[in-house]
Amino acid sequence: MRLFFFFLLYFINITILKAQTEVSGWVKDAKGHPIAGASISMKDSYDGGVSDSTGKFRFTTTEKGQKLIVVTAIGYKGFEQNINLDAPLSPLNFSMKEEFDEMKAVVITAGTFEASDKKRTTV
Repeated sequence: MRLFFFFLLYFINITILKAQTEVSGWVKDAKGHPIAGASISMKDSYDGGVSDSTGKFRFTTTEKGQKLIVVTAIGYKGFEQNINLDAPLSPLNFSMKEEFDEMKAVVITAGTFEASDKKRTTV
């Protein structure tokens, strides 16, 4: 009986593990340099990961079918890409473009603060 339960648990674990899909790849800039700290996630899901110092990322998901991958990083323009999780996945390679935000004006103001030791009185 114990042997039966052992095999039952073993096959259930294999089924659960096979239901997961690994999503992996690299995030680089337009010059081919790795982008560390880029966020890679699936839209409308909690699955995702962050790229390491070499730009590599990896995460597992139980999602199936066509999904939208969202890639964002500080200083780079974010983008979205469709992937098919039903087909075998090869490593994904994302190339991000730098985002330049220009400031139109810088305003510097100065003022003084006057400390007062006078007590307020009411009449």
